[in-house]
Amino acid sequence: MDNKRRSVETNVADYIYFYNLGRKYIKSGDLERAEDCFRQVLKLNNGYSEAYYHLGRIFFKRGKYEEAIKNYRRVIEIDPDHAKAYFSIGLIFQLHGKIREAEKFYLKAIEMNPDFAEAYSNLSSIFCNKRDLGNALYYAVKSVRLQPQNPFSLNNLGKVYGYLYQYDKAVKFFKKAIEIKPDLVEAYSNLGSCYLNLRDIRKSLYFTEKALSLNPNFVEARCNRGFIYLTLGEYEKGWQDYEWRWYRKEFEKIKRDFSKPIWNGEDIVNKTLFVFAEQGFGDTIQFCRFLKIARKKVGKLIFEVPSALKKIIDFCEGADLVIKSGERIPDFDFYIPLLSLPRVLNIKLQDVYTGIPYLSVKRDDLARNSILSKYKDKFKIGFVWAGNREHLNDLNRSIDVTYFIRLTDVPNVQLFSLQKNPSEADCLKLRENGKIVDLNEYINDFYDTAIFIKNMDLVVSADTAVAHLAGAIGKNVWLLLPYNSDWRWLLDGEDSPWYPTMRIFRQKKLGNWENVFDNVFTELKKLIK
Repeated sequence: MDNKRRSVETNVADYIYFYNLGRKYIKSGDLERAEDCFRQVLKLNNGYSEAYYHLGRIFFKRGKYEEAIKNYRRVIEIDPDHAKAYFSIGLIFQLHGKIREAEKFYLKAIEMNPDFAEAYSNLSSIFCNKRDLGNALYYAVKSVRLQPQNPFSLNNLGKVYGYLYQYDKAVKFFKKAIEIKPDLVEAYSNLGSCYLNLRDIRKSLYFTEKALSLNPNFVEARCNRGFIYLTLGEYEKGWQDYEWRWYRKEFEKIKRDFSKPIWNGEDIVNKTLFVFAEQGFGDTIQFCRFLKIARKKVGKLIFEVPSALKKIIDFCEGADLVIKSGERIPDFDFYIPLLSLPRVLNIKLQDVYTGIPYLSVKRDDLARNSILSKYKDKFKIGFVWAGNREHLNDLNRSIDVTYFIRLTDVPNVQLFSLQKNPSEADCLKLRENGKIVDLNEYINDFYDTAIFIKNMDLVVSADTAVAHLAGAIGKNVWLLLPYNSDWRWLLDGEDSPWYPTMRIFRQKKLGNWENVFDNVFTELKKLIK
């Protein structure tokens, strides 16, 4: 054997030795030595793509994502068919919310390796978040077919079925994931959430507590437990866990980090408190009632709300100043998110009724409303069928407008649509009926909606902000709820401790609005008679 050939073989043996040693160090968690080994590999063979790949893994584990991507891209330069490198870049983009880029790299990974189960599973999660549940289900099923014993893929498929309200299927896949991996915290938490939607509180609490026994700081399980206690009306426990919402990814964009301290409910009679609305319009209307309790403990209270609520919230007792989101915030000493007020004020179930109405409109604004005057001999019903399309549970809680149109068959009733910006398809249905007055063009904000509500005899609504508004101004309102309704409406019952003028009609079976509207139709005829 000549010297040149012997030298090459020795060189190969050396870098393979360091490569295998580096992999052992990664497995043992000694990332520093692992990095030294892979750098030694690259000194001996700077075109060895696997060394760059494992360096990328090391930087990923350390949270140095830019360095990780740099190494993964080097892998692809050397080996354009390296599916794992594409996948790893996609994973980093997904972690940082760069969903379009993540999707592109996952698809490239699948192009390189059509049997890449993890890439299908992660694509499913992306489409879930985009509410493209058809594609989400396709990719989740594909992943499970490729790796039927992968607990993470099974758990992900269960989540998709949960989004599709197919809870029995979701339960099946969560349980299968747990059989394979008994310490899979997320699957226990998802089971707890699933059983809450199925209204099986005992099982919901059991699996949620199981998740927390494995990881007391698992955010989704803490939030789930909060929802369970709030659904049961155990508000003292519920508000505590509800604070964990701030650790959820979707709350990152609404979290406010001021240099001033967060208020914990103590007396600050010579100080100014800044309260900001953090979530939906309905939440803001429901919880602004607590401002007047907070106001007793502070010197001045500033309340920030979305612009659509500014005019109606101006009439809410407790706020010295109401400002719109985006306006300059005056100086303050302490701050707190609106939905944290019940916790610091120690609000129990029996405390939520703080006087109705707590929102109102001016008498002269009511008098100017002439649109309804020609219907003075009719029983006037305002109705809303759809909430915020971006809401996680919108598909479940919004209702087909056709059900409401049926109410025009009740004698001596005049229906008015209070729906803001209805879809063109829904507008067409209203026009085809020809008996409903659409008020959309007259509504600019919630104050306008409140004026119309005050002139109605009854409001009938899906679970939307308008239902809260009707309750807050003391109008009779019939609330139509899905089977797996939100925590604030408790488990059962026809009344609400939040709004004494509210009557609740609940689905008896998931997705079945027929039974709800049969009941509404019957009760409405009784009321008119």
